[in-house]
This record gives sequence, structure tokens and C-alpha cells, in this order.
Amino acid sequence: MTATEPRSQRYLARLDAVLTQAQTDCEVARILTRELNRWEALYKSFLIEAEADEVHPEGPQATDFFLTICGISKRLAVLHSPGCA
Repeated sequence: MTATEPRSQRYLARLDAVLTQAQTDCEVARILTRELNRWEALYKSFLIEAEADEVHPEGPQATDFFLTICGISKRLAVLHSPGCA
């Protein structure tokens, strides 16, 4: 990964490395659910900042949040781990 790659790709690569350390599918599901909730909250904050014209041009953009949230959701959907709390 290089600094020129999209933020979402760099983050998802780091997340995938963390997921390989999980012992069970339920643990993977918990990690993904936690990260999905976190990124959705971050996106909500971003939208509030954007509405107030406080978004920094060099900071994350809406596309970064969208691609990251979609990437996490995709990983969670293919996990097929029903019954995990």
C-alpha cells in the first residue's frame, strides 16, 4: 500500500490483517459490526461538519466513508455467521 492509494483501501487492508487474527467467525462478526457502527458514526459527524462548511480539503471525503462502509458491510455479508451476538 502506498500513500497515493485511497484511504478506504489502506484502512480495509489493515482491517483484513486484524481479521486474520480472530479465532472464530463470531469474533470476526463482532469486529466488523463494531467497525461498521464506528464508521457510520464518523460519517454522521462528517455530514454535520460538511453542513457547517467545516470539511477540510485534505481530510476524508464522503467517498472515503462510502467506500469504507461498503467494504466493511461486504465483509460482514459474506461471513454468513448467524447466531453470533
